[in-house]
Amino acid sequence: MTEYERKCLLLWDEMSIRTLLEYNSKADVVEGYQDIGSLRRTRDWANHALVFMLRGLKYLWKQPIAYVVSHGSVSSNDLTLLITDVITAVIQAGLLPKSVTCDQGPTNRKAVADLSVAEAFPFFEVMGRKIFFTYDVPHLMKSIRNNLHNEDFIIDGKVVSWCWSMSK
Repeated sequence: MTEYERKCLLLWDEMSIRTLLEYNSKADVVEGYQDIGSLRRTRDWANHALVFMLRGLKYLWKQPIAYVVSHGSVSSNDLTLLITDVITAVIQAGLLPKSVTCDQGPTNRKAVADLSVAEAFPFFEVMGRKIFFTYDVPHLMKSIRNNLHNEDFIIDGKVVSWCWSMSK
């Protein structure tokens, strides 16, 4: 890949999964227990999967690259470590991660704060490289819509409302 093609962004999302234990004869291991990669493996049944995916920044490609399964949501401390571990592996593989994105769930917000991302510094560093952070725009739009359904916004003294009525 050219340098242009290797520029990418890292996305992650977590989802609930059905619990299931299954024997993997090739690896001689029972799968379906909590397995958070190098951090730990327990005998708790996994009911969540956290998936990391790379997407080309300027060139159209995407590839799931890692996942962990957990009992409940992955903690923000574990997520912070996983993010930096995944980015380190991506850099070592020769790719050029420039940005990360996720939804604004509480675990993600805490992990991003733990990476010292803030309005004044919308990036963190891994292996001396700046990695910029953005929330997933479709999720932001959905959150705005949901908040407008519940409450009005006041911007510059004017009411912004989901209600179409002129009487409001």
